[in-house]
Amino acid sequence: MTFPGGLMVGCNAGTLNFAKIKGTHTAMKSGMIAAEILAEALKGGRGSDELTEYKDAFEKAGFTKNCTRSATSARPSTSSAT
Repeated sequence: MTFPGGLMVGCNAGTLNFAKIKGTHTAMKSGMIAAEILAEALKGGRGSDELTEYKDAFEKAGFTKNCTRSATSARPSTSSAT
């Protein structure tokens, strides 16, 4: 989720659960967490550092369980519509 000088936020960070079509709230909250972490880093002159505290804050918010849980009812479509 982090790399020197950047953060993966929202759907790019894997917050969307495609099988359940869920994750909008998680994506928005990850952006809010990133903004808080980035603002503090910029104040401290750490804009190009790897901000690992973002991952810690994201996990502390309790969203990682929703991002890693797979849907048990997901299966390919059997529709024969053309």
